[in-house]
Amino acid sequence: MSVADIGSGAGIMLPFFSKAVGATGRVYAEEIFDDYLANTRGYANKQGLKNVEFVLGTEHDPKLPDACCDVAIAVHVYHHFNYPADMLASLRRALKPGGRFVVIDYYRRPGAMGTGNMALEHMRLDFDDVVKEIEANGFKLVESHEHIPGKQYSATFVR
Repeated sequence: MSVADIGSGAGIMLPFFSKAVGATGRVYAEEIFDDYLANTRGYANKQGLKNVEFVLGTEHDPKLPDACCDVAIAVHVYHHFNYPADMLASLRRALKPGGRFVVIDYYRRPGAMGTGNMALEHMRLDFDDVVKEIEANGFKLVESHEHIPGKQYSATFVR
């Protein structure tokens, strides 16, 4: 199995993904900033992760190999997609047939990111519009639930 951690950031999720796919699996840690990718690499090396490949993507394309992944996951990252149609097209190419794209993100609602209206200022779309945008780009929602009630959601789409 192979998993792409889109917007891997500090790499916090990499040990979990690495263990889940096992020694024969592959984890792609993708970032669009050199310094973030260097931090991700450092963290993965410190954790002794041997099945992680590091990928420098762009705002338009995660630069993953075609049909490389069973799952691509974006944790608190989807709202940063400035070019969602481009990114989603690239993710579709990177996913194997029947592959899944998982989005975990904040709602665009008062109080979703703590007190006040930070989520209204920071989040590009609320859940329903995220689903519409992703489905308009060749995916189908197959599962969703509140990750943290009233604050975050998890949505799984199939290619």
